[in-house]
This record gives sequence, C-alpha cells and structure tokens, in this order.
Amino acid sequence: MDNPWTRLPAQPPFVLPEDASPIATYNSSAAPETMIHLEVPPLPYLGRPDAPILLLATNPGFDPDDVKRNEAYDNYDLKNLAHAPLDYPFYWLDPVLYDSPGYKYWATRVAALTKLYDAKRVANALLCVEYFPYPSVRAAQTPRLASQEYGFHLVRGALKRNAAVIILRAKDLWIGAVHELATYPYFEAKNRRAAFLSEANLGEGFTAICGCLDKG
Repeated sequence: MDNPWTRLPAQPPFVLPEDASPIATYNSSAAPETMIHLEVPPLPYLGRPDAPILLLATNPGFDPDDVKRNEAYDNYDLKNLAHAPLDYPFYWLDPVLYDSPGYKYWATRVAALTKLYDAKRVANALLCVEYFPYPSVRAAQTPRLASQEYGFHLVRGALKRNAAVIILRAKDLWIGAVHELATYPYFEAKNRRAAFLSEANLGEGFTAICGCLDKG
C-alpha cells in the first residue's frame, strides 16, 4: 500500500491534502483541548514497521513545547514517516532527545522494560500505531480520514507476522477499523490513561513483550 505520509508538506500546516477539508470542518467547532494541531507534524506511527511488538493507541498528544523544533527533531520525524533506518526506530527513546516532551513521556512508560533491556533493543522492538494520526491535547470523536487506512494497513501486517499486540487505548475503535483484531490474541492495558508497559498494567502482555525482547 502506498505510504501517504511521504507526501506530508515540509512546512506548517502539517496536513495531507486529502485530510485538510475534514480537519478544517472539525476544528471550526472543536473545543480548545480537542482541537487538532497542525503546527507540528502528525505522528501516525512510531517505530519499525516490522517490529515484533505492536502498541495501539488513540492519537498523539500535543504539548506547546513540541513547537520548539530543531533540525535534528525534524530529521527524526521525516525518517520515521518514511520508514527510513534509525538507530532508535522508536525515536522517543533516543537519549539525544532527553529534554523533549515525547522522550519524557515514553521513557517513563517503558521504564519497566529499560530496567531489564537496553533502550536501543526496546526501541527496535516497538511499533506504536495511533488510531487518529494528528495531535490534540485531549482525544475526542474525530472525523474518519483517508490517511488512517495506512495505519490500519500496518496493523494488519503486524497481525499476519504474529506480533505481540497490546491495545493501550480505544479498543472498540480499533476492532471496528481492523476487524481481524476481534479474533486475534491481543493484550489490554488495565490502566488506559497511564499506558505503562509494566507487569502491573499489562499482566501476561508484559510477559509476551519480554519474550519478544529476549529473542533480540
């Protein structure tokens, strides 16, 4: 399937042409905390497209500090969207980005794993796909976009290779979009708000993740 994210504009507003109209309509009546932000690039997925562990989330969060971008930050975004090689494919675990909101968020969420495994190994084993690709402060009932189909394509690919699937949030939305999930042996986070990849939050899902990481 063609990857539409290679056609993302290089300057804001960061929105694909096929998504622009429904997003503009939605934003015209959205509350500030649920408004879709286009001044920073979307993050429809993060990590290697062939990673053995798949995380399913709702949509990227937005932090005003995300707007404070630099050239290195841009490079990570572009490479991730194009599935280009990175030392840390799940790039929010790259220590170079230690002072960014994304690093602070994800380093905390995977702390239980990085106590057991090297951070680079973890970053090479995870793929997170967001149900809705564009960021907002708080998730809401957003319009269905053409670009979402590529994320669903990545999820179907993960199911075909028997990836360990962890649904962090939006289970009903995910099963509605990717019907194959309904009969797939996925794991769920107990605390969907925090989404920690820990034994306490994932139970057997944490064991499955560790099994994937043990294989290297």
